[in-house]
Amino acid sequence: MATLSSQPTEAGLSPEFVGDLLIYLASAYLYLTEEVLVAGLMELFPEEVAKIIVATLAERWKQEGFEEGLQKGKQQGAAALALQLLQKRFGQVSASTAVHICSLSVEQLEELGPAVFDFRQLEDLAAWLQAQAK
Repeated sequence: MATLSSQPTEAGLSPEFVGDLLIYLASAYLYLTEEVLVAGLMELFPEEVAKIIVATLAERWKQEGFEEGLQKGKQQGAAALALQLLQKRFGQVSASTAVHICSLSVEQLEELGPAVFDFRQLEDLAAWLQAQAK
């Protein structure tokens, strides 16, 4: 089976060029259709090498999507937990406060969780949110 390290050199392309191309393609995947990508690679590389590159990119994009989904799920879960804690402690929070909390990063939400137990009133939450914006 061909590998990326040996085939491109045999085809007259340096490994550095192939590496740069993969980095470029990996960052441009939002703008390329699969058909355009495959057609472009087939023009540059022998078919076997083009297939290896497409498989490599597909795996990388799959992993990036998986990681992005995990991060988004973690953020949503942390926001939901923070809102539940606040609702339990203070009753219903305003829609604008809920939206603000849902826009916080995972790290901020992880700090908010324990801080909820220190808040005496909703104004303490507002001050905490204000401090996070700085």
